[in-house]
Amino acid sequence: MAIPLRFPPEDAFALVRAFLRECGYTEGAICRRQGVTSQAQLLLRHPRNPPAPAGDALGVLISVFLLGEFGGREAVEAFIPPSVLAAFQSLGLLEKDGEVYHAAAALYPVRNVFIASDRWNNPDGKPLEAQPDIVYPANTPNTLRLLRYLPEDAAGTVLEACSGTGVAALLAATRYARRAWAVDITHRSTEFARFNCRLNGVNNVEVLEGDLYEPVRGLQFDRIVAHPPYVPAVKPKYVFQDAGEGGESITRRLVEGLPQFLAPGGRFYCLTLGFDRAGESYETRIRRWLGPRESEFDLLVAVVERRLPTELAADFLLKGLIHHAEFLERQKAFEEVADEFLYSFLVIQRAASARPVFTVRRMMSPRTGAAQLEWLRRLQTAMMSPETAPNPALMRPRAPQPVELSGSYLLRDGRIETTSFTMQVDYPLYGMLGVEPWVGNLLALCDGRSSGRDLYFRCRREKWLAPEVGEEDFYRLLAGLLTGGFIEVEGFSLPGAEE
Repeated sequence: MAIPLRFPPEDAFALVRAFLRECGYTEGAICRRQGVTSQAQLLLRHPRNPPAPAGDALGVLISVFLLGEFGGREAVEAFIPPSVLAAFQSLGLLEKDGEVYHAAAALYPVRNVFIASDRWNNPDGKPLEAQPDIVYPANTPNTLRLLRYLPEDAAGTVLEACSGTGVAALLAATRYARRAWAVDITHRSTEFARFNCRLNGVNNVEVLEGDLYEPVRGLQFDRIVAHPPYVPAVKPKYVFQDAGEGGESITRRLVEGLPQFLAPGGRFYCLTLGFDRAGESYETRIRRWLGPRESEFDLLVAVVERRLPTELAADFLLKGLIHHAEFLERQKAFEEVADEFLYSFLVIQRAASARPVFTVRRMMSPRTGAAQLEWLRRLQTAMMSPETAPNPALMRPRAPQPVELSGSYLLRDGRIETTSFTMQVDYPLYGMLGVEPWVGNLLALCDGRSSGRDLYFRCRREKWLAPEVGEEDFYRLLAGLLTGGFIEVEGFSLPGAEE
């Protein structure tokens, strides 16, 4: 399929960019106008033929470029000035066919940038057959999830691998990075990414075509970001989604390259699919991929969703990725690969200097975003060194949020016995601990005024502690409560909740 985009002089890009801003073509305005909470919800809507009256320029933009509908000539020409209309056409974004206009590519805002990608529907409502090198939209739920998890603290250099539209590189370059690179294996994606840089007037992104790290050999980066293909596929068809039988083939190669391409102190962020299988966890495999230098890297596996092989095959069927006749075959193939699939956000950090490293798996909650993940990464990093870890004897813990307490009890011989007791929070991530019932009383004492040592002796006086529980055992419990989000201490307060 021919690439519709063209690269005229800068004046045309500037005209379109200014018009989009003048019309208030933003995520918030689109959601308010369409009555949705995320523009990703609009991907499921079928184009209306004929479309509803636009009413204003914003309505025309939403109808034509986001909903993928025909735009009547009178409405389009009434709300888009002739010079801007000519600019849209010169960029290859808009085509005229008799009395109607239609978008040759989708165009929409993502945070503070405008993104062009391949369309996901036809304006006449007929099915749109996806091409193997289709440029995946940047406003899908999965891509928006990736962006929600990425921190925006300052970084010198950022590489977006498997970049597609280049949205992560563009956001990095305009918000927190001195310079960014966008690399994709397909010519189509690199052309769209170059176009998006021009459309946004961004000059500090270098777009390169090639296989993963090949175009950037000899460079190291402070931040590497990837949303790679991860759909398990016996017979790969789509470059943007398929990644071998278990879905890990591209992720594995990305991780294998980190010792060469991630700078000391740098971080790798990746939203992808992995799996556990008998005798081998996902984390074990990731550490093996890192090779002989794996001891330089921290690893956080933040799990979004867990899927049994049967459930994953059912998801594929519901999403139209396989036909009914393929279900049993695909289910069997998944069962041969994995015991459980993990849709996860990987955070791999290279230590800036020699120190012990951590491997942590946590389950994310709907309230988890970039700030919450960075809180955990920063805390786990600090805990690896006596110089930076909170002193459990001196720290003054505070229980800042409601904690759900659950117990199971057994009535036996006229006595009620506690058989299990758990504590659970859903912020900053999901946290659950199986503990003795007295730990609930301990949390009630964590008011930010008593030190860890004070709390230990208070629990000892109350005779809550078994004789074999020593002071160091108690401090290890406090550390577990801290990393679980049950308590906070100075320097490691829980982050503000995501809106």
